[in-house]
Amino acid sequence: MEGHVPHAIFNMSSLKVINFDGNKLSGVLFPNIDISPHSIEVLYLSNNQFTGQLPPGFWKLKKIQRLEASINSFIGVIPSEVGNLTQLTHLYLGYNRLTGMFYI
Repeated sequence: MEGHVPHAIFNMSSLKVINFDGNKLSGVLFPNIDISPHSIEVLYLSNNQFTGQLPPGFWKLKKIQRLEASINSFIGVIPSEVGNLTQLTHLYLGYNRLTGMFYI
């Protein structure tokens, strides 16, 4: 799959797993979409060509257990809100241009 992530995917509020790993998806990843009401538990975004900052909506996914967004071109600071994801067991953000420290 190439291009941008279709925004309509986030209209499916019962989705638990989203896997876009290993495609040629690119661009800024849904900066204005509120993904917080969804029941997403697993989100795979690694091995693409995403740019920009990590979306603020990531840190509102209260049911997220696994978030993989490595091997992209994300920039900016890893926000302290990552510590609020109490169900998170796996977080992979390597091979981006992210900075900062956070405590769990």
